[in-house]
Amino acid sequence: MVEDLGALFLPAGTPVGDALKALGVEVDWVLDAISAGGLEEVVDAVGAPGKIVTLTGAGARGGVQMLADGVNRAADALDMAMPLLASGQLRMRPRETFPMAQAAAAHTALEEHRSHRKLVLVND
Repeated sequence: MVEDLGALFLPAGTPVGDALKALGVEVDWVLDAISAGGLEEVVDAVGAPGKIVTLTGAGARGGVQMLADGVNRAADALDMAMPLLASGQLRMRPRETFPMAQAAAAHTALEEHRSHRKLVLVND
């Protein structure tokens, strides 16, 4: 999806700093969605912490800005998202389901960033 907008998606676990340097082009912005660490290398690759925005508080340090903070940071998100979903302009990523008996396996998949999908536990 992001490629349609001229952006590059890098899966979790990718050494982002190295990947950005390998592009050999100036990077306009970096959106960090998971803050799994390594933002220092990303700052080095893009040249300034002001070019990086994170969605989590874990990455918001050293000049990296958090996109929004607080419990009301997306108060109108549902009103905005539902018409986009209904029209097909916004597409949800596929989800991966785990039976409740495999909750530990689902948690491990999240911790190890093995899935880029939403994980749903279903009642057996």
